[in-house]
Amino acid sequence: MVTLKAPYVAGFLGFREAPPLLQTLEKLKNELPDLMPQVLFVDGNGLFHSRECGLACHLGVQADLPCVGVAKNLLHLDGVVKSDEHQSQSSSKPVYVSVGHRISLATAVSLTHRCCLYRVPEPIRQADLRSREYLRSHILAPDVS
Repeated sequence: MVTLKAPYVAGFLGFREAPPLLQTLEKLKNELPDLMPQVLFVDGNGLFHSRECGLACHLGVQADLPCVGVAKNLLHLDGVVKSDEHQSQSSSKPVYVSVGHRISLATAVSLTHRCCLYRVPEPIRQADLRSREYLRSHILAPDVS
């Protein structure tokens, strides 16, 4: 469990969420280097960002790892139209895949499709499920005294 130090500011998620993710990657690299990921999936944008540098870019550059941004909502961006969306075969709601760092859009989309059992790629989905379960059992659990 980490405490985020920066406030939430729309469009600047990388400054809030990248530091604890980088600390986690550094700890993994030092303690269990064989488990270092070959690619990162981020619940957020990469180049599909108003400043063309979303969390996936921010984290990928700092970690120097290939990174894919997967967002559930498309931000309004000049030159990006709804037909650029990608959806899994089992869901009617699309996710928006964007390049984060050291990966092509074609490879990012291919990896995303291969990792999707449901709407969101499994690495992101499992992280979300497990973090919510942790919060339910450790933080939000009623005091039973």
